[in-house]
Formats: sequence, structure tokens, C-alpha cells
Amino acid sequence: PHGNHMTILKHTRKHLTTDILQVLDDDTSCDDLEFQLHGSQQMEEGYVEYDFHPGVPIEEFSCRDLEAGNIVYVHQSGTNLQLTLQVSDGTVPSPIATLRILAIDPDIRLHNNTGLSILQGGAARITTANLSVETNAVKQQVAILYILTEPLRYGEVQKQGSMGGEWKKVESFHQQDLEQGRVQYFSTDPEHRLEDVVEKLRFEVQVGQKVLQNNTFLIQIKRATIKMRTMVPLQMKNKRHRNITSKELEAMLEDPNSAPVLFHYVIIQAPKKGNLELLGNRLTEGFGFTQDDLQRNHLSYSVTIRNSQQAEDTFQFRVRAGEQHSPVYTYTISIGGDPDAPALTNVLLTVLEGGQAVISKDHLFVQSMNSMDYLYEVIEGPAHGRLAWAASHDWASREEITEFTNDDILHGRLLYRHDDSETLEDDIPFVAIRQGEGSTEPDAEEVRGVFRVSIQPVNDHTPVQVVNKVFNVVRNGQHLLTTDDIAFTDKDSGFSDTQLVLARKDILFGSIVFVDDRSHQIYRFTQDDLRKKKILFVHSGADRGWIQLQVSDGLHQTTALLEVQASDPYIKIVNNTGLVIHQGSRGSIDSSVLSLDTNMDIRSDEEIRFLITTPPRWGTLLRGEQPVMAFSQRDLLAGEISYLHNGSRNTRDELQFTVEAKEVAVEDTLAISVFLNTHPSPLHIVNNQEIHVFQGEAAGIKEEYLLVTHEEIPPQDIVYLVSSPPASGFLAMLQHGQDSNEQPSLDPIQSFTQEDINNGRVLYLHSKLEEGSDRFVVDVTASSADPLEGVVVSLAVLPITIPLDVRNITVPGGGSAALSTGILNIPNTYYRALGVEFRVLEPPRFGTLLNSERPEDGGLHSFTWSEVEKQQIQYRQDGPRAQADSFTLLANTSEMDRQSQPRTL
Repeated sequence: PHGNHMTILKHTRKHLTTDILQVLDDDTSCDDLEFQLHGSQQMEEGYVEYDFHPGVPIEEFSCRDLEAGNIVYVHQSGTNLQLTLQVSDGTVPSPIATLRILAIDPDIRLHNNTGLSILQGGAARITTANLSVETNAVKQQVAILYILTEPLRYGEVQKQGSMGGEWKKVESFHQQDLEQGRVQYFSTDPEHRLEDVVEKLRFEVQVGQKVLQNNTFLIQIKRATIKMRTMVPLQMKNKRHRNITSKELEAMLEDPNSAPVLFHYVIIQAPKKGNLELLGNRLTEGFGFTQDDLQRNHLSYSVTIRNSQQAEDTFQFRVRAGEQHSPVYTYTISIGGDPDAPALTNVLLTVLEGGQAVISKDHLFVQSMNSMDYLYEVIEGPAHGRLAWAASHDWASREEITEFTNDDILHGRLLYRHDDSETLEDDIPFVAIRQGEGSTEPDAEEVRGVFRVSIQPVNDHTPVQVVNKVFNVVRNGQHLLTTDDIAFTDKDSGFSDTQLVLARKDILFGSIVFVDDRSHQIYRFTQDDLRKKKILFVHSGADRGWIQLQVSDGLHQTTALLEVQASDPYIKIVNNTGLVIHQGSRGSIDSSVLSLDTNMDIRSDEEIRFLITTPPRWGTLLRGEQPVMAFSQRDLLAGEISYLHNGSRNTRDELQFTVEAKEVAVEDTLAISVFLNTHPSPLHIVNNQEIHVFQGEAAGIKEEYLLVTHEEIPPQDIVYLVSSPPASGFLAMLQHGQDSNEQPSLDPIQSFTQEDINNGRVLYLHSKLEEGSDRFVVDVTASSADPLEGVVVSLAVLPITIPLDVRNITVPGGGSAALSTGILNIPNTYYRALGVEFRVLEPPRFGTLLNSERPEDGGLHSFTWSEVEKQQIQYRQDGPRAQADSFTLLANTSEMDRQSQPRTL
């Protein structure tokens, strides 16, 4: 449950939505998830039902029904309630969760009551802008019912069955109807009034069982000034079609001296048993005719029904002339009986559960004065049984019957056979069509109806055991025997606990008595006694035994064995699911999180005490709003104990506790998992530079070479896991001994932290002869952040001495040549970047080393690699003539204290 609690107005219904119940399952869609309700769902307190099947409690529902808004909780009684739920993907169930429900008294206040103004004979919508109330409902679409408390004098309140549907008179309506524009006041007063009148609509408002009484909605009705001079009912007699003329209908103004006007008649409600037609065109609501049409015989009425008895039809109309109007009038049409019309007999058939009955002429029959030849076509077969032919009929008894005749009914050939399911009714829609002479005409009579069957329940199911546990009791002690220990159900409709009687045999290891009368043993008791905790078992004798029980529902019997186990007193923690909450939120610790089992006779939950031995580190344990270090089982069951997280990004916490009752104690730990509210920012690689190491030596892996950070995670929690070790060496950790005089040690490692790097404790040791490069691969991890996988750390293995390559040069006598990088070369980028200096160990004997930019400086004793790259260093043959000369150089870098071998050119 999201937030663990829900508020509902007492005695109302509230939809359970995905805002209240949330499921997190990364690998299962909503289509495959099912919710189950656990524990004893107390019907007298409240229950869960489908919105489309009200009044029928359910114990499971799908995630898809929850998303579709089909699941409703119905409050019955009480203030502090709870629902215990679990969700399953068909394989793995979730931890049990508890939704705490707070039921509050409804508070009803009138918000709008403006009244209405209307013309006599008119109709006007009543919307929430005219009439509405407010309640104290919290995120609940509560049903608000308006009930008329006095009859209306001048009209009626009507409700539209569906949008665009028919308006019908009602005595009550809901605020939702007002919101949807489906309520109107219709002025039906046909009297000619001399002054305007006021309709006082007296009403009360009901929410749940709370009623707001003595309210009045005023409707001002402006009187009509047109009335009927003539209104004579139309007598059809045996005719199917007749004209309506000014002899039947004629309007007039109330002032006889007024100038003549053209009267327009508007149809308010069309006739139902025939058609009103103007020059052959059917008139419906909103259309009409004029007084001139009446005088010219343009208006007619045609009968569309066929009835053997006399019938009456009506239509309602109103007359307008300019701004003037009449009341609503109802015009009556008398229709004569038709002896040829079919008459339908359709009487409820009663059948015993699993039985059959003949469908006789007294149950179903269609006939007219001149024909009994009718064929019945079954539109849809019965859902809980089937139509069958009696055994004496020639047709196969298993044939599906889709049609039958009056002859089959008269000869008793037609049966209804029930399928023995636990159902109470069935129905069969049909159409009966006249056969024989004249039946091929397009308007041949047909009669449609639904034949209904009532199923009488039969006690035909044996009680079935649904709770079967070992009954544990303290040796030579006592324990209540309840439906938590043994219970039965019966699939018969209308089953109740009071009908189920349990009878026992003698037992040698104890006795069964009533709680309030221990002086007499009892041998018969009901399941209702068990549920109401009226039965007590008292142990004496052997530690183990079985109680034989005979269980009866009054007709059927079954037997059961209840195993009894006596032992020393104990408390066991049977459910410790752990608590799962969101960061910074509060989670309820109740029986769905922590539950106990004991064989001791504990009548009060106050006797069981929880003592906190180690409190949580990242949150606080509360009873109500107060921090606690101890609480009772009653506090736990009442949902008063909770854990409040402090908002840190620690995903785990725990509290250690001891449970005590009657000098028996047990210890345990409650694990707390915290879902972080937002996805944390990723780990950030700040540095990943190539690390240089000298051949056969060690190099420190420092933070300027390898650094991963996170704004919320300390360096000690950022861990490097070596997934691929180096090939030419190994990683080691510098470990300092406890004694300051003790030499530090180097231990090979497969993991280390950023803090180890920052403190200079992580080393790479090169262990092979060859130079070149090496590398290792790490996965960087930290709790509550996505890992960085496959991070490559590169190592450059350097020679111990500066590599120096030289090539001989040829110079013409008295000439010169530049010492280029092709003649004097350092084949290593690392050393070249360090600013190498060349020292002249032995100068040339027959020439001079000069800087071409500064020849006046004379013979050089040293020069730099940068000068060589710029070809500024020259050898000039300016001494005595000779065939060959030479000089010896040494490359040196003071930054790393590294030198080359002396080389002679």
C-alpha cells in the first residue's frame, strides 16, 4: 500500500486504485499479477467487492481490474480497520502488506442552493451550479443521495436513464446525476393559473448513514396564458388509422378579445402504442403541428400494437404563440381490442437444484383467437442448464434444442434440466412466430419474451475442512480452541457457521469445556462457538494425541482428526518478512510484517511485550508519534507501531528485539529495506591516466591517475573489483602493522577502494624482464549507484636507463653537420617529454660542438633535447686535419634522476 493508510467515510464505498495499491515487478506485466486478501476479512467491518457486482465479497482480484477501477472497498462498521494483502505473479508471492483504513463520520454542508425559474409546462436542468453539497471525503468519489421528502404540487423531478435516453420521474437522485446534467424539473401542472406559483422542493441529503435534513429548493413557475378550448379524446374503436382535427384539439388565448394568432403544438412526449403523423410523416419529441394542420385534416394517428384487450395511448404536447405558452397537456387515445392479436402466458418455472421440470401450457404459451400454431425460436440457451426432450419423445435426448412448438408444450415433451450448479435462477430469451396460413406476410405476428426459471437450493454438499493445523498447548496447561486451529466450509448456498455442528469422542489426554463454564465437559459445539472463542482445551496426560470429530451441516457428515501437541511453553516468530519503505517515509510494523505463534494461553495481547535491544541506525521506532524502546502485541496488531526513516540514502537498516511473555523470551532481528526516491546520479570518472612504471619496479596508483567520485557516496564506499588482472605484474596493497616499528607488508589484492588509492596504499609491481605496456580491467561499484563496468587502466613499462641511439656522421674537411634526431635519438616518448639534457663527457679532438643560434659561445659542454629537435646543435671540423673524430655523450633527466649509458658518436 502506498502510504500504508486510506481514509473512507463511514458506511460508504471507495474505489481502490493504483494510487492506493502499488505493485513493483520489473519482469511481470500487470496482466499476470493477482492480489489476494489474507486474514479474517470481517464482513461486519467491511469487505472488498467488484464495482460491477455489488454486495458480493471477493478474496482475490487482478492487477488489471485494479487499474480499470473495478475494485471497491465497502465500509460496514468500526473506525480503525485494516486489509492484509499479498500479490503474486503465479510463481513468487510478494511480502504481505497491510492497508490501514480510517473510517470517519461524514460531514455534509450545502454548497449551492440557488433555486430555478421556469415557464409553466416547461422543463429545466438542475445542475451543481443550482444545487450541490460538500463533504469531508478524502480522495473519495462518495455517493451523495438527494431524497424528496414531500410530494410535489406542480410538476415532477425527472432523471435521464442514459445520455440521450428517456426522462423518467424519480423520488431521489445522486449528486453525480447533477454533475452529468441528468436531472430536470418538469412542470406538469395543466391548470390555468391566474398568477405565478412557487414549487417548494423539500429534500434531505444522505451520505452513508449520515443525513442532512430539512432542506428546500425553490422553483419559480411563470404561469401560462394559452389554454385549450377543446380537447376531446380520440376513439379509434376497431380502426387502425384516424385523423385528429380541430374537433378534437383547439387552443385559445386567455383573453377572448385578443387578435387571432397562429398556434404551434410541440410534442413533449410521443405516443408509445402508435404513431402521430403529419401528412404521413411520423412526429417525435420536439416536432409538432399547427392549428391550421388540424383544420385541414393533416394530422393522424396510426395504431402499431396488436392487443386482444382494449388499450389506451397518450401523447403530451404544449402550445406556443409568439412569447406566449400553454401548460403541458396529455391527450388520450382509446384503442379497441383486436381479437386476432396473440396473447402470451409466461409464468416462472420452479426447479430443484440438479433436477428437471416439464414446461407446461400454464408456464409458457402463445395463442390468438383464431390460431394456436406458433413456433418458438430460442435466441440464447439457458446458462445453468438446458432444454431437453422428455424420454418418451423420439428425438435424441442429448440434442440441443433451438426451437419447439405449442404442440410440444401441450403434449408435455419439453423439459428444463438444471446442471446442479450452486445457482438460483436461469433464463431463456425467445421469439414466438405464428405459422400456417397468412404467416408469410411481412407483418405476421411475433411475440418476444424471456422465460425465467427459479432454482431451489438443495443441501447436497458435504462440509470440507479448510484449516488443518497441529493444536499446540502447554504441558498440563490450557489453550483456546478457535477457527485458527480447525475450520470447515460448505459450498451450499446460504451456509453459516451456526449450521455446522462438531461432535467429539472421549479423549484421554485432556478435556474440552466452555470458557465461561469449566465445570462440565462438552461434546457438541458449533463452528460459530469456535469463531467467537468460546471453547477451551485443558491438557492432562500424554504429550501427543488426536481428537476425533464428527462434523455435520444437518444432512451431510464428515470426520476429521485434530492433532494435539503438548510441550514446554514457547514463543515462535513465524513471520518476519522485513519492512520495505521509501526513502524518508514511514512504514507500519504490524502483523503482516511480524507475527508470533505460542502454545501459551494468552488472552490479552498486552501480555506479549517487544523490547528493542539494538535500535535502528537510520531511523526511529514510533508508537503513534512518540519514540519507543518497548511495545505490546496489542500495539502491533492495532497498527500503532511504525518505523520512520531519516531520509538518508542508506538502503538498509535493522532493529534487534526480544519478545517476552510469561517468562518466555525469544530474540530476532527485523530487516528494513529502503527504496531511494530518485535514481542516484552515476559514478563519475574524474581521472584515468596512463600510469608509468619502471621495469622491475613498483608504481603507486594515485588519485591523479585513477579517480572515481560521487556527490553522495564517500570514497571508502566506492569499490574497484579487478575483473582482468595485469599480465606483466600484479596489484598489491601496502599494509601497515599495528606496531610502529614493524615493517609494512605488500599483499596481492583483487579489490580496493577509492580511499585506498587516495591514501597511496595501492601499488602496481612490474615483475617481468620485457618492457612495453601492461593493463588491468576493473568494475567500479557503489551501493545505490549503477556500476561502471570494464574500466581499462593502462600502464607504460619504462626502461630503467634512458634509451639513447646514435649514428655516425661524415663531414667534409673544414665543414659542419647538424646533430638531428636521426643522428641523436631517444626512442621513448616518456623520456623525451621530461626535458632530457645531454652532457658532453669527452669533447671532439679535431672539431667543436656549437649552438648555431649562439656560435660565439664556443664549444658546448651540454645541450638539450629540444635544441636537437630544432637542429640547433652542430659539429664543426675546425681543428687540425684528421681522418676521424669522436665525442662521448650522456643523456640525463634530473626530474626522474635517470641517465643513459655513455654513447660515442
